[in-house]
Amino acid sequence: MAISNGIARFAYGLVLPAMREDLQWTYATAGLLNTVNAVGYMLGALAGYAGLRAVSPARAFRIGTVIVVVSLLATPVLKDFWHLAVMRSLTGFGSAWMFSCGAALVSKIYADHARIRGTATGLYFAGAGVGMILSGAFVPRWLEQMGSTAWVSAWYAIGIASALLAVLPLRVAASLKHDTSLSSEAGNKPIPIAPYLPCLVAYLLFGAGNNVYLTFLAAWIAERGEGWQVVTLAWCVLGFGICLSPLVWARALNTWPATRTLATCLLTTAVGVSISFLGGGALPTLNSALLYGLSLFIAPTSVTLLARSTRPASEWATYVALFTLMFSVGQSIGPWAAGVIADHVNLTAGMAFSVTIILLGAAMANAPSEAKIWAYRSGR
Repeated sequence: MAISNGIARFAYGLVLPAMREDLQWTYATAGLLNTVNAVGYMLGALAGYAGLRAVSPARAFRIGTVIVVVSLLATPVLKDFWHLAVMRSLTGFGSAWMFSCGAALVSKIYADHARIRGTATGLYFAGAGVGMILSGAFVPRWLEQMGSTAWVSAWYAIGIASALLAVLPLRVAASLKHDTSLSSEAGNKPIPIAPYLPCLVAYLLFGAGNNVYLTFLAAWIAERGEGWQVVTLAWCVLGFGICLSPLVWARALNTWPATRTLATCLLTTAVGVSISFLGGGALPTLNSALLYGLSLFIAPTSVTLLARSTRPASEWATYVALFTLMFSVGQSIGPWAAGVIADHVNLTAGMAFSVTIILLGAAMANAPSEAKIWAYRSGR
């Protein structure tokens, strides 16, 4: 997760201001490049949803990891928009496989540890915070010292860091490659989707809203006249919040129904973004980043636990891939739409758009559904 999300996907928000300045991009163009990344993520999730009946999650995880690392290293080779778009789409594609398959592998490892599997799943997703802290501690200061053209070297550093971090998860996934218990036994039989529809829509809206904050946070801080120090602090605080979130949400993850946890964390995420509207200065920004980080990855943890509590083990990876697909559809639209709003109104209006979308997602997660009833019955 440190690679697939904390670095490969979210670090773009840190490099974005320098890329905009050097390449003379509008906010809409900057948002479009992240939309391309999200489309790649969507295609990866779609391929995972369709292909996990033929390829084991462990193998798909390893393939996705290699795709991400290679595409990150190749990103700064050319400044051409189409080259950057292709690399960002490949990064998104591989990230989707890492994200959904890794979650299924963690569920498998902790299948016999009912008391802590919720926390363990949360810790897996909290790995994104490690990547955010690493990138946040380095990228803003580097760009401030070296100038906007240094985004090229920043991307190389991001790629090298990802390659080093990939060694351990690749070894763990290789140790599970002969385990077939997570492979789908359903063949071509359709899996039930209708009972999960409210939560799927909620997750789509969450995807549309949450990526706006991460894409434009650094640019928004800079637009308000705050220096790179605030960007670094905010990014590291956000990453720290992600790392801490499984402990803060431990009771909910281990005892609450997954649908209740999903709705609550979406509401908390929206509040976190809203705090940043309270005024200028570092304090509202840092408080916003902390609350946002504390809730951000509880959403994917919740949907993973929903699949874990209502479906057989052979369908876990497929259902997580399905939710990841819905998330990716939302995040393919969100940054571009917010960028258009920012160009025509201001960036604050674009951020307000994200709050509205996430709140709608929280309302949908609370909608009655058969999946919600199953989650309550199983004590999740």
